[in-house]
Amino acid sequence: MPLSLVVHTLAELGFEKCAELPWGSPIFEGTIGVRALRLAAEHASRPREIGAILGQRARWLEALTSARPELKASRCIGYLAISARSFEELLELGILGVPAPVFGGPEGLSVLSSLESREAR
Repeated sequence: MPLSLVVHTLAELGFEKCAELPWGSPIFEGTIGVRALRLAAEHASRPREIGAILGQRARWLEALTSARPELKASRCIGYLAISARSFEELLELGILGVPAPVFGGPEGLSVLSSLESREAR
């Protein structure tokens, strides 16, 4: 459904724009019956944009792990890869991983992620 139609329909229902998500998508507040609601409206292309970003980051992680066999990493699955090295061993190699037990995995393995924080830029 086009974003313009969503915005128009919400306005007709008495909803008002109250904020925006960090990437600019509007958030609306209003009521339907006795229920107060807050709704985020997304443009239809947003899932494709996110998919492209995650795909690019997965390719970056795949390139990193392929170029560094000492990381003993699996192929990237989604935006994650599994390393047969412990968290501590990865730190010694200058790589920050997440210990696999955090995710319910076995000791001695780590998870590598292609996600980044805004502070890391």
